[in-house]
Amino acid sequence: PSLTPTESPSFVPSDGPSSLPSYSPTRLPSNTLTYSPSNEPSTMPTKSPSYDPSSVPSKSLSPSKIPSLKTTESPSFVPSDGPSSLPSYSPTRLPSNALTYSPSNCADIQNSDPSSEDGEYTITRKTDGVSRDINIYCHNMDSNPKEFLTLTELNYSQFKAGGLYPGTTVVTTFTKIRLDIATLKADINDHTFSTSVGKINNDGIKDYMPFGLAYSCIKKYEAHGKAEINLSGTPFKVISEFEVGGSKGVGSAVYNSASNLWNISGGGWCAWCIPKSGWNPRKFKPEEERFSLWLDFM
Repeated sequence: PSLTPTESPSFVPSDGPSSLPSYSPTRLPSNTLTYSPSNEPSTMPTKSPSYDPSSVPSKSLSPSKIPSLKTTESPSFVPSDGPSSLPSYSPTRLPSNALTYSPSNCADIQNSDPSSEDGEYTITRKTDGVSRDINIYCHNMDSNPKEFLTLTELNYSQFKAGGLYPGTTVVTTFTKIRLDIATLKADINDHTFSTSVGKINNDGIKDYMPFGLAYSCIKKYEAHGKAEINLSGTPFKVISEFEVGGSKGVGSAVYNSASNLWNISGGGWCAWCIPKSGWNPRKFKPEEERFSLWLDFM
C-alpha cells in the first residue's frame, strides 16, 4: 500500500543533510490489534485456526473430570491393603520449642511458654545419667504449677462406719495424685483430684480420707476398713512399706505384681493401715502436705 505523507518532521540535526525524505506513518485504527487490511498478500491466512476439542485424543483427561477437593475436606482414600480406619491420635501438649527443650517439671514448661494451660505434658526426669520421659498432669499453670500423676484405674481409701464412730462410711476416690518429681514421693493428703461420700465424727468431722488409708473403729483386732492403690497404666509402682497404727489394731497390704495393685485392710479400736510415715491420720488437716508414698519406675 502507498503511504501518503501528512506532515514532515521539522527538526534537522545540524550535522545532517539539509533535508530528509518525507515520511509519515499510516494512521492505524483504534482496534489495531485485531484489524487486518483488506489488501494483505494472498498468502496470509484469512483467519486464525480455531480449537477443535474433538481433535484431542479420547484418552486425554478432561479438566472437567478432575475431582476437586475443598480446602476444609480431607481425602477419604484408604489403601486397599490397609486398615479400614486409621487409629485416633492425640499428641501430648509440648511447648513450641519442643524439639530442643526438655522440661523437668511443670514450672519449666510455664517459664518456657507462659500461655501454657493445665493439662497433660511430657517431662524428662534424669537419674544417674539416665533420662526418662514421663507423662504428667500440670495443675495451676497460671500461678503455682504442680505435678500430678493421672490414675487410670480405681484408687480409693475408706473409713468404715460403726462401732465407736457411727455415721456413714467415708469413701474417697482419687483420679490423680500429687507427685514430687525429684523424689518420686506422692502426697497422700492432697485431695485436689478426688471425690468423697460419707461422714463420720471422729475427733472432728471426717468426710474424706488420705490416699491409701484403710480405717475402722468397729471391733478390736478386726480390720473392716479397705483401700486400694492401683498404678496400672502408669510407669510407676509403690515401694513404700505399710504400717498399722492406732489402738488394738490389725491390718495388711498385699501386692499383686501382675496388676500393680495393692489391697489394703485395717482396723481395730480405732486403728488403720497406711503407707509408713509415722503419721496419725486421726489428726490430719486438709492443708497439710504429707509426701510419704514412695514410688519407683516399673
